[in-house]
Amino acid sequence: MTASSSPGGEATTVIVLGSFAASLTRFRGALIRRLVASGYRVIAAAPNIDPATAAELAEMGAESHSTPLSRGGLNPFADLAYAVHLWGFFRSERPHALIAYTAKPVVWGALVGSVAGVRRITALITGLGYAFSEGGGFKRWVAHAVLSVLYRISLACCHSVVFQNPDDRDLFVSRGLAKADRVGLTAGSGVELDLYPDSPPAPGPVFLMMARLLKAKGVPEYAEAAISLRARHPNAIFRLAGWRDDGPDMISREQLDAYVAGGVEYLGHLREVQAALADCSVYVLPSCYREGVPRSILEALSSGRAVVTTDMPGCRETVIPGENGFIIPPHDEPALAQAMERFIVEPELAAVMGARSRRLAAEVFDSHAVAAETMRLAGLE
Repeated sequence: MTASSSPGGEATTVIVLGSFAASLTRFRGALIRRLVASGYRVIAAAPNIDPATAAELAEMGAESHSTPLSRGGLNPFADLAYAVHLWGFFRSERPHALIAYTAKPVVWGALVGSVAGVRRITALITGLGYAFSEGGGFKRWVAHAVLSVLYRISLACCHSVVFQNPDDRDLFVSRGLAKADRVGLTAGSGVELDLYPDSPPAPGPVFLMMARLLKAKGVPEYAEAAISLRARHPNAIFRLAGWRDDGPDMISREQLDAYVAGGVEYLGHLREVQAALADCSVYVLPSCYREGVPRSILEALSSGRAVVTTDMPGCRETVIPGENGFIIPPHDEPALAQAMERFIVEPELAAVMGARSRRLAAEVFDSHAVAAETMRLAGLE
């Protein structure tokens, strides 16, 4: 499989555009490597690319480019500055193809790319996030209305729109946000099995949740379940890793301190998560967020961990109930505590279900297969 070249003999350029520097290597590494191996010149772009990420991208054979993106908020002036930057970037590099993921890179990348003459534009819808999650509130309503309009306009500029779960795909098609003949589906962003090796579960009940510290991610339900279970099972361990995100849905410092006082071990933000996964027996993500397919669950599956998660789009695709974990209703702290308690009173479940998780990761969520399918849907085979 070889990329075509430009008339001057130079390799065809593909830009991979995201909103978070570390995600380029952690979430798109297999795709970037496959594009490079296929002969494409790859430029990976995101805000504030640090030297370590730039070096990792260079090892993959890709170039890096920092963009002035403000990830949160609806500041039109910040978004305009981002769009203007993308215009200059695209006109300078003249890419044949753009692969954009997360909301703002998709919206502005597609709009600017179409005007700048990018021939193939692929949007990866990796989850619908805060604006499409449950709950009311004026800010969420405004975010939903604005983003829906922007998606409808920008996705019309895309040659393909790739979703990570069928619920999101069907929602966009039914609302006219994406055209049915342009949509595709992958098994999340995949997981590199070698990077998250299978290992025996930690002895004793050790639970782990890793996520941005948002209410919609289920942090309050997890912490409250942990505190109630510790009262009955003082030997059980409950760990929480992640960072406090900016935005209206974040967990306050006072709330986090209360969770820690109640017995939840807070690990902070982990750049590398393998050690934390190896040192737990069960992974928990009680999200009510509109996930694509949660990357942290895929890493837990690859590591051979039983999973407890919610019956939400993207989350439900990762668990076969009773085989590699349990699925509970969102916002249901008693059901979450009951599911977690099963692993305390039946400790053998962690190893049995963890082995099934690893098989599921290899059979369905291997990042190399996902990267190949993404390239096919993007017309870059």
